[in-house]
Amino acid sequence: MPAVDPITAVHQAVEARLRTAFAAARWSFELIPSPMTIDEFKAIVMKSTPWLGFAWRSIEPDANAGRTITGRLGFTLTIVVKNQGRAARFLGDRLGPGLYASALAAAALLHGLTVADVGTLAVTRAASAFADGWSDMSIAIATVDVDVGVDLSDALAAIATSDDFLRLVTAWDLDSADGQAAGEPTDTILPRGS
Repeated sequence: MPAVDPITAVHQAVEARLRTAFAAARWSFELIPSPMTIDEFKAIVMKSTPWLGFAWRSIEPDANAGRTITGRLGFTLTIVVKNQGRAARFLGDRLGPGLYASALAAAALLHGLTVADVGTLAVTRAASAFADGWSDMSIAIATVDVDVGVDLSDALAAIATSDDFLRLVTAWDLDSADGQAAGEPTDTILPRGS
């Protein structure tokens, strides 16, 4: 049984992978909502930059998933750097990292990352961004969107190990009258007592 849900597993794997290039001594890493309010953004960038924020964005079920929950989990990594030099906030200098190199490094680290019991991440978009209502010219922002195909029907293996579920399967597999195979299953639902 998986130790954690798929969203938590992706978060843990992404943070560990990013830490190989974005040292904790320099870069802050936080879980954030998607989308963030301007007040949340302000509180974060006022206390610590450069900064990485990771958000679960969505579950997008497959159109033909039927009774299962299969589809794509979407996440967004937000990167914020701060530098008083207008070009330096993008290119970097001795005072701080640049946005361009940081966004490309994050995308390269995350694309193809395989998360145990979940799947392999794919970068679907990386782009420059802005915080509507934020006017600090020393800030530069980028986002890196990643997703992963998942089957969430029994994400924590709770159904497969449930005694009640196993009894339900057994009731469908055997004819209750003589304990033998019940025959071919059908989609016919009979009212009680018939």
